[in-house]
Amino acid sequence: MPLPYTGKHGELNFEADIVELMQQSGWEHTVLKNPTIDDLISNWRDIILDRNRAKLSDVAL
Repeated sequence: MPLPYTGKHGELNFEADIVELMQQSGWEHTVLKNPTIDDLISNWRDIILDRNRAKLSDVAL
């Protein structure tokens, strides 16, 4: 059951519910701290390769 999104802790409750939902959907609990554009592109590329490994025949993008 979702936490209440109103009041003093509404935003924190919303964030906690979103993180939980994402983890249940397969997202990892890793956070890029102060990433560069290259870090973001590399992370995005890794995610696409991982999720489409069979279709890409393990060939990196």
